[in-house]
Amino acid sequence: MDKHNKKLDKPKVTYFTVKDDVSLPAATGISAKIDDKGFLHVSWNPVQGASSYQVFLQARDLSEKGDGDTYVTTMRITKETKADFTEAESSADEESTFYQNKMFRSGILVDSSVNAENVYNNRLRAKGGDQSITEDMVADYVADRNTVKDVSIIVRAVKEASGDKKAEYAPLAYLNINSLLSQIPVASFTPESGYSKTTPMSHDTVKEHLTKYVSMADGSLTQGLKVLDFSKAQAYGNPDTQVITFWEVPYTVKGTILSGVVGFRHAEWSSLEDAQKSVDQATAQVVASWPKTSDLTPYTPDKNVDWHEVTKNNTVATSMPDIDKELPGIKVSGSNELVKYIAANLLVGHRVMDVSAYVNVNEADTLVQDAYREAVFQNPLLCGSQTSPDIHVDGSKVLLGVQYNSIVDELKTVDAFKKTRDGVMDLVHRYQKSAPSNPADQVKYYHDALANLVDYDYDAKESGRYIGQAVDSSVLVLLSADGKADMGNKTVCAGYAQAYQLLLQQAGIDSWYVVGLIGDTTGDSGSTRSHAWNLVNVGNGYKVVDVTWDDPEGEAPETDYLMADVNGSGEVGRRVYEDHYLPAGKLKTMVPESRIS
Repeated sequence: MDKHNKKLDKPKVTYFTVKDDVSLPAATGISAKIDDKGFLHVSWNPVQGASSYQVFLQARDLSEKGDGDTYVTTMRITKETKADFTEAESSADEESTFYQNKMFRSGILVDSSVNAENVYNNRLRAKGGDQSITEDMVADYVADRNTVKDVSIIVRAVKEASGDKKAEYAPLAYLNINSLLSQIPVASFTPESGYSKTTPMSHDTVKEHLTKYVSMADGSLTQGLKVLDFSKAQAYGNPDTQVITFWEVPYTVKGTILSGVVGFRHAEWSSLEDAQKSVDQATAQVVASWPKTSDLTPYTPDKNVDWHEVTKNNTVATSMPDIDKELPGIKVSGSNELVKYIAANLLVGHRVMDVSAYVNVNEADTLVQDAYREAVFQNPLLCGSQTSPDIHVDGSKVLLGVQYNSIVDELKTVDAFKKTRDGVMDLVHRYQKSAPSNPADQVKYYHDALANLVDYDYDAKESGRYIGQAVDSSVLVLLSADGKADMGNKTVCAGYAQAYQLLLQQAGIDSWYVVGLIGDTTGDSGSTRSHAWNLVNVGNGYKVVDVTWDDPEGEAPETDYLMADVNGSGEVGRRVYEDHYLPAGKLKTMVPESRIS
């Protein structure tokens, strides 16, 4: 309505931010680390005037098929500037659980019914001939944003009420901890093999009982080993005859906070020493036969990596590669020099690099993790070929190690990655030969070329089975059009945006891959969903290009979302930008700060 109470011809929208009318500032210097047992430790700087602090765990569903739900729980209220989560909690399960585990099991996974444990056991049933197992129950499982939510620690300083003064609450301070979730064990299980978890060990089942599969907070699956403490064994038997019938031996799962007990029947074992000897032999056999990772999930960095062996068998990069000499024609994107350094070294095939010149040891975990993530997603030739980095601090030296591991053959090894990289660049160069010379015309040329090349994968979107396509096909769809890959020419929004980013990036056009929320971003209807698109600048500020939405099925490309104003009317002007693959500081130079989540 206008000031005369008459209905407006067109709605008027005003964007604004709310200034905090409190004197208590937000907490700063929040940091988080995981110890060698999987415990989370959070600390922050003191806030002047604060009498206590509230610590929350927040998890937001940002998956393609998600509805934007947010889960928040209170982790701790403390007067200290740190919070640890090590309290034990009784449980009827075989493994005792912990206060921390309970929090990370509740609301972190996007779909708890499709997790590593269920998929693994379904595969075992299928191999055993179980006809009730359908294809979707044994689908490829990848621990990524479509299986785990976006998780942050929130710290809020509080000035408690005094006299007639009400309590005062500082603004919330956030720290994203998704890069740490793969180090937090939340549960373990024994693969189904015909016997109960509570069945005591026998000579035939020692090895099976020793192996535990451990579910991590990011939804991934790793192998664990039961470490039995025979010095704390308890004997049970007939009190009248004093005949021992069985022993219970406590155990922990190596490298985790999980524990329990196992039983040894006297009928199977002549003595406790006999049982210990058998366990020691079986342990050696189990460890020797273990693969480095399970067959369900991408490579999970081993916190006990032998960095002496790594640096001995891999040349450690210590300087910025000469891209013009080693990879003529390839351009590198990054919002800072650390990002460009990591991206350039990965593009030439280096797997280990010294990043000491860019970070100090106290900032290594957060800064390098964030820089690595940006390097991979803003340089689409890398996207899909890497996994989470392993960061090693040795004195004043900080090393970054990366393992190649993809769900598609074209990206599984360093050599395969290089071959794919070069094949994609050959195709990009062929596009460039036909492209117009004017940057603005190139933006449309590549927009139309990609829309004609790629179709949206509605089946994958509806079924949720686009994991891998959303990332890996960002470059492979280009190869598929040339008959050099078998991914097909279908993908989802991330594939469109990544492929478009590659084409513009290599053309020298200022462009960035962005993700965020679309729909009702006011939160009133709960209809927001995650999306990916591009921001492009050819000299008159950053504009939105959404090739996905400009690609109608079976028709010529549209231009509704070709260089659209970020503050334009309708859906474009309502988009909320997430800082997953670009730092908020960089996003602020492209879109209004009020639109950055």
